[in-house]
Amino acid sequence: MTIRVVAKPVGEPDYLEAESWTYDILGTHSDAEYVYFTLGAPNPLSKRFPLYRYIAFNCRWRFRLDSSIVAPECNYLGNDSAITWTPSTIIEVGTIVHPVTANGHYYRCIKQGTTYGVEPTWPTTIGATVTDNDVVWIENYCKKSLQNCQDLDNSERFGGFPGLGSGGIRLA
Repeated sequence: MTIRVVAKPVGEPDYLEAESWTYDILGTHSDAEYVYFTLGAPNPLSKRFPLYRYIAFNCRWRFRLDSSIVAPECNYLGNDSAITWTPSTIIEVGTIVHPVTANGHYYRCIKQGTTYGVEPTWPTTIGATVTDNDVVWIENYCKKSLQNCQDLDNSERFGGFPGLGSGGIRLA
């Protein structure tokens, strides 16, 4: 925000700028009549430093669970093709389903087979598995690892830094 003090001398057609100050708006509040601004300079110690953490095998992107979540960096599209679970159906590894009664979770087949005649009780814990007759389902969510990105067929969008090696964290 810039505050300018201006003056118009008597008989002059134009205003003259006397002083100018620039501030950051640190806060605002209002009542029925006015809006109040708290002005000042931001505290440099409150800024995150370093700006980014570079971790070798940990993805930094937000997981795109389904089309309702905007996560352009991850761009995982697998759950968009999820089908509704059906009884007595042959299922292949990698098939993604959602329960008949939606619970906000998706499940990926990790062992192929034929589903049971009755829908299983779906776990809602990240990474939990459930056996459905011959089929084994795993809760389909991101574990922020390169291996998980590879399992989800999304490793080209992995947001970690495997080239750092196993030394852990690098700060920049």
